[in-house]
Amino acid sequence: MAEFNVEFKLKVVLSVLNERSSLGEAQKFHNLRSKTVIINWLRQYEKDGINSLQPKKGKYRFLKPKKQTDPEQAKTDKNKTQDELLEEIAYLRARVAVLKKRRSLRLESEANAQKHSLKSSQN
Repeated sequence: MAEFNVEFKLKVVLSVLNERSSLGEAQKFHNLRSKTVIINWLRQYEKDGINSLQPKKGKYRFLKPKKQTDPEQAKTDKNKTQDELLEEIAYLRARVAVLKKRRSLRLESEANAQKHSLKSSQN
């Protein structure tokens, strides 16, 4: 199984999100064996951002304990730097794009299933 570095994974994810490439187009353009890899990267990116695209070390992945965030320690938007805010905006835009893409794929799949069921019932 091939290991891909973070930069490559991010490049593929952003090509789907920002350039509105289909999964098939991205797969062919980046010479990947399947679309499933891209789907997994999109889900990881949506869930945990760029850090989730880091290669996993070791054979097993363990669940990380949830961090206990102290409300007093949490940075407010007023205290965040401009770079932090821009990074958050980029992440949120990517998340919205992923959700829109997922919704459109679900609607397309439902429409195809409905078409198929109509054809089956007519026969």
